[in-house]
Amino acid sequence: MRESQNLQTGDGPPADWMPVVRTCVETMAYGVIEITVHDGRVVQVEKRERLRMHGPASHSPTREA
Repeated sequence: MRESQNLQTGDGPPADWMPVVRTCVETMAYGVIEITVHDGRVVQVEKRERLRMHGPASHSPTREA
């Protein structure tokens, strides 16, 4: 799952990026949050989430004799 959010558009004031990052962290179990900076300003936050499968339905490698 990959989603990104552009935080700076046009000549308007910069968006407040900290709440965006906080929400990404709080809603993700495993993954990466990438923050893109241009000219000292955060312009994009990208979230890549990992979905890990656990439990009896998941397969584990077995050895063949």
